[in-house]
Amino acid sequence: MVRNLIKQFTRAAGLFMLIGLINSCQPGGAEYVSDLDVVITNFDENFNFDNVSTYALPDEIIEIDGESNNGNTPEFLDPEFAEPILAQIEENFSNYGWTRVDEENNPDVIVLPSYTTLTTLYYYYDWGYWCWWDPWYCGGGGWWYPYPPITTGYTTGTILIQMTENSQQVADLVPVRWNLVVNGLLQGSNSSVIQRINTSIDQGFEQSPYLNK
Repeated sequence: MVRNLIKQFTRAAGLFMLIGLINSCQPGGAEYVSDLDVVITNFDENFNFDNVSTYALPDEIIEIDGESNNGNTPEFLDPEFAEPILAQIEENFSNYGWTRVDEENNPDVIVLPSYTTLTTLYYYYDWGYWCWWDPWYCGGGGWWYPYPPITTGYTTGTILIQMTENSQQVADLVPVRWNLVVNGLLQGSNSSVIQRINTSIDQGFEQSPYLNK
């Protein structure tokens, strides 16, 4: 089952969006890591969600690394994270009146979860910032760092959930009727990260009342 769903995902992967977004608009800065979590939903306004009520869902979450898979077996999210995330997705669909079925039972839609991580490292900036202290730094040069020149950084993770309608695919294009993007800093204990992800998934469904039966 998973293998077939992966094939469907591969054909839809061109629609994947990597959200390298950290919310910097908090007044006075963010007080908690969760304040930086981002939830984005989008849907096909021309699609009638009342006509669909069954879905298939893989039992693993595929990793997107920005490279073509070429039909090879992909990497998957650690089950410690994947299992509670998948359970949260299923719970939200169930609460909205949807029924999960096997792929072989001709579901109305296929829900494809994926994830990616992005590490951003800071180590270089214009030394002109220090002109206020010593005019020598205003000479237009730059810094020279010993190896490795890394001073600080952060890692963000993104969960993408796509609802695809396989029966309506044209050639190699699979229509995506709804998607949910969850992005945030990967900081804190594993349990706290999972809790924040699941809270964001709940928020994504709250932002999608058209899914409710």
